[in-house]
Amino acid sequence: MAYFTDSTGSNNDTVTSEINNPYYFAAALSINQNTGRVNISLQDDPQIAIAVHGATVLAVFCNATVYDVEYSSVNGTVTRFITTPSNVSTTNIIQGTQQYSEVGNGNLLQAASIAGFSGTANELADQFAIAYSQVAIGAASGMVMPQPALEAQQREDMLVARVPKAPLACLVLSNLLLVVLGTVLTVFAFISVRGETGEVQARLSIPALVAERFGGRTARQGARSVEALFDERNGARGPRIGVTRSVEGGYSYGEWQPA
Repeated sequence: MAYFTDSTGSNNDTVTSEINNPYYFAAALSINQNTGRVNISLQDDPQIAIAVHGATVLAVFCNATVYDVEYSSVNGTVTRFITTPSNVSTTNIIQGTQQYSEVGNGNLLQAASIAGFSGTANELADQFAIAYSQVAIGAASGMVMPQPALEAQQREDMLVARVPKAPLACLVLSNLLLVVLGTVLTVFAFISVRGETGEVQARLSIPALVAERFGGRTARQGARSVEALFDERNGARGPRIGVTRSVEGGYSYGEWQPA
C-alpha cells in the first residue's frame, strides 16, 4: 500500500507533508488462490484483467474521507445523524495509525479475496472500501478517548393514575346502590299511578280547575282525560265566562248561558 497527498498520486511523502481530508492511497493485492478463480462474470468486465494461469492481482486507487458524527439515539434507535468532515489532526490519526502499524493488512488481504466473488468491478471496489473503513476505524480506536454524551436522558414509565383499592371499591359500590335505588323508585312510581291516583293528579292541572269552577255536572264525573271534564266534549253548549259585577259592588268571574 502507498499513501499520497493529492488525487494525482504524484507525491507519496506523507511523513513530512500534511495529509488533507480526504486523503488518497493505492493498494495492490494478490488474491488468495485458495478461494479459486474470481467470479466468472468478472472476466467480461473491462476493468478486470485475468492472467492466463489464473493469478489474480487487484489494484485500486482510493480516497478516504474522515467524518465527525453527531447522532441521537432513543431507545436504541438512531433518530438524528449528522456528519461533518473532520479536521486535519483527526484525519492524520486515522491515516497514520493504519499506515505505520499495518495491523489491518491481513484483514484487507482477506477482504480482497472475498471481494473476488463479486459480480462487477464496482461491487468489488465497494466491498474493499467497506473493509478498509472498518480496518482504519478499528486500528485508530485505541488512539481516542471516550467522552460523555453531549446530552443524556433516561426515561422511566410510571403509573400516575394509581387509585387505592378501598376508595375505588366504595365508589363502585355507591354507584351500584344508586342504580338499585333508581330501580326501586321506578317500580314504586309505576305502582303509584295505578288506580285513581292519575285522575286526582290530572284534576290539579289548570284546565281541570277551570272545568271544576265553570263546568257542569260533567266536571264531577269520572273521566279518562282532562278534555272529558267539559260539557262541550259531550256535545252540550257550555256557559259563557266573563267578568261581572258582584253583589258586594266589586267584580268577579261569572258564567251565564248563551242566548
